[in-house]
Amino acid sequence: MRYKYSINNDNQLLITPPKSKTLLKPQGEFKINQNNQLEYWLNEPDGWRSIYRLPKKIVFEGKWGLNNNHDLELKLGKQAIKQMESA
Repeated sequence: MRYKYSINNDNQLLITPPKSKTLLKPQGEFKINQNNQLEYWLNEPDGWRSIYRLPKKIVFEGKWGLNNNHDLELKLGKQAIKQMESA
């Protein structure tokens, strides 16, 4: 299953489930782990996450860099997102 991920201007994670036009705005927070990977910890009830088959933690892997405006950004590769069931 392929989810689509994006981030809005308020730095909130947006998720579109596979074969859906529904845009989810889960509550949670971004963190950086010990491997310098971006993580998003969902702060949603287990029942809500099970409806959309979402884990408690999503890990984004990529390369950190600065864009033309000198903002820090993470450039993701094709296999850059891991959904972690346990954390």
